[in-house]
Amino acid sequence: KRYIDFASAHGFDGVLVEGWNEGWEDWFGKSKDYVFDFVTPYPDFDVSEIHNYAKSKGVKMIMHHETSGSTRNYERHLDTAYQFMKDNGYDAVKSG
Repeated sequence: KRYIDFASAHGFDGVLVEGWNEGWEDWFGKSKDYVFDFVTPYPDFDVSEIHNYAKSKGVKMIMHHETSGSTRNYERHLDTAYQFMKDNGYDAVKSG
C-alpha cells in the first residue's frame, strides 16, 4: 500500500506488482512447462483489497503475468487468467 500511496502522492497513474502470485520461489533458471497459474495470489496479497485501495487513491493496478518463457503454459491459462483480472477489476496486464 505504501507504493500506491507513493504513486498517488507523486502523480503516477498506475502501479505494477510483480511476484504477487504463487510460483516465484521456484521458476528462475529452470526449464519448466508449468510454473504459474496466474490466479493464485500469495496469502499476503489480497487482490481485491489492493485493487480497491488503489482505486480509492486514484491509482490503477496493473496485473503482471510472468510467463517464464513457457508460452504453452500461458496459453493454457489465458482464459482463466483474464477472467480473474476482469472479476477483480484489473484491466491492464504486463506479460512476459
